[in-house]
Amino acid sequence: MPTGTETIRSYRADAAPNNGVRARSRQREAWAALMVGALLLHGCAAPGKRLESPHISISRIAIESATIFEMEMAVVLRILNTNEVPLTLKGADVTLEVNGKDFAHGVSRIETILPAYDAAMVPMTLYSSMIPMVKGLLKLRKRRSLHYRVYGKVRIEGGFLMPGSLPFSSSGELPLDKARPRD
Repeated sequence: MPTGTETIRSYRADAAPNNGVRARSRQREAWAALMVGALLLHGCAAPGKRLESPHISISRIAIESATIFEMEMAVVLRILNTNEVPLTLKGADVTLEVNGKDFAHGVSRIETILPAYDAAMVPMTLYSSMIPMVKGLLKLRKRRSLHYRVYGKVRIEGGFLMPGSLPFSSSGELPLDKARPRD
């Protein structure tokens, strides 16, 4: 049976390797925390700055097909990136509003990289029900201009602290007196 001194010595002999293991474990935890912090900072567009929503407007619109129930429109969106970092665009969810009423809607897979402070033209298809469109056309005779708004979300690829989508909204007015036939 060991004496008190031998018990202390054997305890100390056992404790030394455990202290080394604990110290190495703490070092690993510190390195892991440092690496996670570095990755978080690297994943941010710019620490302390918010990622701005892109400016999106309609560049072109054309009717592709129409049935008694639905109209399909080919639309080209101009997307402006006003951020200091490139945006990897993955998709878009877009609604076209005319005179305060939702007029057409569409989604599209984009898959393009938009460099910082640059623009891209993105084609997509919007769909509209014919019933609201006919109602809206009948009301146009009383108006001098057509108010429109394009809004929705652009899906982007991002890091841990970057958003998965950015909302956007753009509006304008189209004077109808120039579009009407002259008498």
